Amino acid sequence: MDTNLFLDADLSILGEEWDLYSGYCKNIRKEYSIYSDSDYRVGRGKVLKYFIDMDRIYKTDYFFERYEKRAKENLRTELKNL
Repeated sequence: MDTNLFLDADLSILGEEWDLYSGYCKNIRKEYSIYSDSDYRVGRGKVLKYFIDMDRIYKTDYFFERYEKRAKENLRTELKNL
């Protein structure tokens, strides 16, 4: 399997509808529940900014065309809501 296709599939959640993506965000927070809210916001904020600043999140044209725009919107919304 092509590595870029595998990675893009793994990141496809970032470009899903907000309801699905926000559920993912809640699960990520649970996964990192050992961290205080303050520490989580700092760390998660760095991750979100990293993805927002990427020229392309998705390496394959298939995923880029379907998910890139919404992924950036979701990431910006999550960052704003941290």
